[in-house]
Amino acid sequence: MGAVITRISILIIFAILMANCQSKPSSDQLKNVGNAKSALKDYKSAIEDYDAAIDLNPNDPRLFNNRGAAELELKNFTKAIQDFTQSIELDPENPKTFSNRGLALASIGNLKAALEDYSKALELSPKDAKIYYSRGSIYIDLKDYSKAILDFNEAIKLNDGDASYYSSRGLAKAQSKNFTEAIIDFTRAIELKPEFGLAYTNRGLSKMMSGDKSGGCEDLKKAVSLGSTSANKVLMEQCK
Repeated sequence: MGAVITRISILIIFAILMANCQSKPSSDQLKNVGNAKSALKDYKSAIEDYDAAIDLNPNDPRLFNNRGAAELELKNFTKAIQDFTQSIELDPENPKTFSNRGLALASIGNLKAALEDYSKALELSPKDAKIYYSRGSIYIDLKDYSKAILDFNEAIKLNDGDASYYSSRGLAKAQSKNFTEAIIDFTRAIELKPEFGLAYTNRGLSKMMSGDKSGGCEDLKKAVSLGSTSANKVLMEQCK
């Protein structure tokens, strides 16, 4: 981790030096400085660089997308949506921008609009597991569990090594009262990520709902040991 931060720090210093080599840095140089600062999570300062870059080149969709991503990290969702929308107007073929706007829309509770953006992103990039996962998560929020499961299936086909995909599919199956298959998915998630407290919590609840109270309590105890406060509440109520 330290080596990664060191490399990023070198990149940001290099980018700043490059920008300072000229009295008037180019929009690309300012973008690179902003990107380096974003990598260091200095989003407010990064936005200032993107602002300056946009002043120089207001027709570059990357600048609006990058500034929107920084605003999104700061939870300035309205500003983020505005930037992503401007980026899409300049370049309507970038799936990442639609996905980013989908996340921002979901963050303010506009789930139907988020669903539309994720669907458009998948039209442009049909082999992106993360976008299937994101759209599946929206379907869960909309309580459309069958469609959620289909999206998680696709995500897993494209990347079967992500514990979150199995855990989320397990949740959709549990919500559909298919506890046996849900337990299988939560178990796979735990195999991939042994310290996955949420997967232990949901597997424990699924075991209880399927009649295995003892096994459920064991999972909840494990989840509590991993820091799950929600598991602790159920443990206190159901596993006395």
